[in-house]
Amino acid sequence: MSTALDVTDAFPRGLLRPELYVGQLCSVSAQVVKFNLNEAGSPSGSHFLGGRYGKGEVGEFVLIEGQINLLLGRVVEIHLPDADRRLIDTSHGRVPDLDGIGTIQLLGSIAMDSLRISAGVDSYPRLGDRVYAAPHSFIANLPKFMEAAEAEASHVLLKLGSIDVAPESYVSVKPEKLFGRHCAILGATGGGKSWTTARIIEECLRYKTKIILLDATGEYRGFDGEHVSNLHLGAPVSTAKSSASCSLPHTSFMESDFIALFEPAGKVQGPKLRAAIRSLRLATLAPHVATGGIIKKIDQSKVPILTEEAKAGIAEKLDDPRQAFDVWKLVSQIEQECVYPDGFGVARGSKDTTKWGGDSGEGACH
Repeated sequence: MSTALDVTDAFPRGLLRPELYVGQLCSVSAQVVKFNLNEAGSPSGSHFLGGRYGKGEVGEFVLIEGQINLLLGRVVEIHLPDADRRLIDTSHGRVPDLDGIGTIQLLGSIAMDSLRISAGVDSYPRLGDRVYAAPHSFIANLPKFMEAAEAEASHVLLKLGSIDVAPESYVSVKPEKLFGRHCAILGATGGGKSWTTARIIEECLRYKTKIILLDATGEYRGFDGEHVSNLHLGAPVSTAKSSASCSLPHTSFMESDFIALFEPAGKVQGPKLRAAIRSLRLATLAPHVATGGIIKKIDQSKVPILTEEAKAGIAEKLDDPRQAFDVWKLVSQIEQECVYPDGFGVARGSKDTTKWGGDSGEGACH
């Protein structure tokens, strides 16, 4: 079934309503357009079909009646020329003939026949083109208008909120459209990110969807119910009443996870930590070269270790970041990594490259 809507059925009295007229364009550029604000002197917005319209307020969605198609935009700035700025007084009454100028950020193009919305500007408007406030019902259906014409209709819709108090202004979106790729909820502190996330979770629960929520701050610990299970790691300050303690096995961690967990310094500690992890992998794959579960290196011969590392089936696993090792031996193995690269030879001042040297005393280990 096609999701394209017939304009007459969706808006029988037209999409551009004269009651929602805002102004006319007075400047056009590649990214934004400016318009003369028709209601600049009005102390407030207006109400139409049960909804409030600012008719030029910052943040309001508007429609521009272009020569070829409609353009969707959003008001990002309203200002007065310097000559008129003192006409505004504290009475907040209507000021006749106030020369307000607004700036609109262009968001997309709208096909007049199907209301299909595409990103970018297909055709720029001309000076004098009229600007209208976008009806709330149109804004609520933006996710639907942005779908391809051949897209199949979905019976599952997540209601995220409403543009206004009017019932027809509910914003609904398909789950596959929201979660199909990547979804980010961004905003300033106190902007409603947590409420939006909670709303999405509540809507998903209506369809018995499986959700894993990683809550770093515990703000969603109040979620409870027959189909909700709460688990916590460690000893958080606040937990849900029904929360159960759990743990993650170290075998589930990758090498990069340990690097992020221990935060070693880059020049010395980082390389020693990676070397210790590599040695412990060898101790797991070839336990006969290990002593007490670790690879001894202080004043020890390199030959047995290098021989095992070169064997088929072992060499490629030593550098596999997912290869398991005994994390409980990590501290002891790091101490074995802090050695001089070569031992001392028989002759005074000579080096023996077949074995490691003694404890180097590096800060990574002491």
